[in-house]
Amino acid sequence: MSMVLIISIALMAILLIIGKLWEKMVALSSLGMKIAILIILISYETRLTFLYDVGLLYLMAGGAGTMLILFLILRSDLE
Repeated sequence: MSMVLIISIALMAILLIIGKLWEKMVALSSLGMKIAILIILISYETRLTFLYDVGLLYLMAGGAGTMLILFLILRSDLE
């Protein structure tokens, strides 16, 4: 399961580099979500309960950051 996430993270990183603006935003959001899920999986496998909190906070911060960036892009002429 972890290997599938790592491969998916690598593919999203490639899309983040070569994609257009909106494709980069989707890749960035997807990348943040997959990293948070990977942190939660690692915390489950190692039985380190504090990593659950880190993964959930990373997930919330990533979603809020993506929404903020999209809001700023829509208000500017970067489209």
